[in-house]
Amino acid sequence: MIYTKHTSEVGQNVYEHFVFASSIGAHLLKSSLFMFLHGITGGLVVSEKYSIKAVISFLKDSEKKIEARKNVR
Repeated sequence: MIYTKHTSEVGQNVYEHFVFASSIGAHLLKSSLFMFLHGITGGLVVSEKYSIKAVISFLKDSEKKIEARKNVR
């Protein structure tokens, strides 16, 4: 299997890691798109879900989930 050392270090199998990492990537991609469009238009209001504060909170929560899995396995 690919990346078995890394995935076991974070307490996931390859599939779980793909889903988890992809969900983070998708969230960041959406946020980036909103911010990019906001920069171009100046008037586009960015949803609170994709604001800088929300993205920081989302990443901190994701990190907590990783740490919790490490402690379980």
